[in-house]
Amino acid sequence: MKGYKVLTADMKSPFDNKTEWTLGKITSIAKDKKLRIIGYGLHLYKSLKNVSIGKFGCRVFEAEIVGEYIEDKNKFCAYEIKLIKELNPEEVTDSKWVYEYCITVKDDPKVRKNITCSEYAYLYCQYIKDDPKVRKYITDSFWAYEYCITVKDDPKVRKYITNGAILSF
Repeated sequence: MKGYKVLTADMKSPFDNKTEWTLGKITSIAKDKKLRIIGYGLHLYKSLKNVSIGKFGCRVFEAEIVGEYIEDKNKFCAYEIKLIKELNPEEVTDSKWVYEYCITVKDDPKVRKNITCSEYAYLYCQYIKDDPKVRKYITDSFWAYEYCITVKDDPKVRKYITNGAILSF
């Protein structure tokens, strides 16, 4: 099974700051306890949509489980995990992940260009910077409305407000 591992800048687990990881090598823990999600084991996120960066770490790796594991809706938990490759933030196209990276790690234009979802484009313009290259993706009626009332009443964004109930703001 493949998933995503979040680590600190110095390749340690953000939760215990003891477990050290090495790219291409298997990281193991003792098999003397039963695996538990949010308990005992090494954890991987199943999707980038579940990956939280910033408060937990700033490096994200594609990884695979080696051997026995358990899972829930969002995570895998195993005794052994191997880091396959580090994700380059410029290559990640999940808007939520990119927005969180920009707000918590570094607002990098090479990464920011991948914010293409209306909601995260709005959030970026609202909380980080009103950037026209990001603003052009605010095309959903609700997020266009939010932008026009909280950031700036821009005719280029206002044209996307199609819900009659909010047109009269």
